[in-house]
Amino acid sequence: MQLLSHRVSKLAELVFPQNPSIANFFRTVNDGFDIMNSRTPIDKKTPLKSAYGMKLFEQNEALTNLENILQTARFFTKGKNKKQEKNPKKALLTCQKGFLLSIRSFRALREHLKTTYGIHYVMGSRVNQDILESTFSSVRAFGSNTSPNPTEFRFRLRLLILGAKPRQSRGTNCQFEDANYLAAEIIRNLLPVMSQKKIVFTPPPVKSTFELLKIESFDSDAETLRYLAGYLAWKLKRKGKGIFGVPTACKTVSCGVSSWIQHLSFGGLLLPNDEIFNTVKNAEAVFVEVMKTHFLSEKISLILEEVMLAHYPTSNVLIVKEYIQCRLRIRLTQVKNHLSILKSQSISV
Repeated sequence: MQLLSHRVSKLAELVFPQNPSIANFFRTVNDGFDIMNSRTPIDKKTPLKSAYGMKLFEQNEALTNLENILQTARFFTKGKNKKQEKNPKKALLTCQKGFLLSIRSFRALREHLKTTYGIHYVMGSRVNQDILESTFSSVRAFGSNTSPNPTEFRFRLRLLILGAKPRQSRGTNCQFEDANYLAAEIIRNLLPVMSQKKIVFTPPPVKSTFELLKIESFDSDAETLRYLAGYLAWKLKRKGKGIFGVPTACKTVSCGVSSWIQHLSFGGLLLPNDEIFNTVKNAEAVFVEVMKTHFLSEKISLILEEVMLAHYPTSNVLIVKEYIQCRLRIRLTQVKNHLSILKSQSISV
């Protein structure tokens, strides 16, 4: 989760309801940078992420709010003595001046393009240095050494231009760009498609692996269970198999209202009712016990369904089946992530 994001602003509203300025700060920074990093002409889910000019009034308001924060904010710095530490800097920091210049230049660029060429919007990601940063991030992602020397950098850049796909970097602040290079496209068109052999990673022995891969249960986290139940309710509604929740816009719901879902949603999430929430809660307890001994069973989904319905015969079969499919995907993702960590760290078990 990013620090200056929509989710953190909603979390601040939930944790600090008596101090709305905290949530307002996170929201203002997030909205401003959503506009500066816009990647599509129209974003229906988050209108501010649309290209600058498509929602001009709202976007100008958000940029003005960010501009006001940058102009008025002052930072405390560590001084030589306690008296200096208490006094904030009177001048703007270099980064504040840079952000202010970027905002004003961004506005002026759109106005110039509109007046001169009739272009009514600008995508921020096409005029900032994210492309350059993403290129360096992709080059670093080749190999285990994330600080290549000039020779390594040259060979890695050559691989990138020829169409090699690096793994997504971890622990960086660069958004992964799945870019295609012109040279790679030309080569693909000239050469016939050839099957490529994939390197298959052989996982450690099962017994040793399971000592490291302990099942992560959601049973003790009511908010996570409600979120999962709401997702299953949405899937069942989309498939036309029943209504097991109400939209977050509705203020009344039979199940205990999940304040996290309410804060997080833009209106599209569902709040689960009692039936699906209790079914998911009971199924999670059964899932944890069964997976301790039957994880490698060929018919694990059938085993889970049989055990769950045997323990809770009144449960809705549709909910149970949908839960099993979703929960197994989550579990396999957890196992895959653990094995990736073991592989990257070269742990012998």
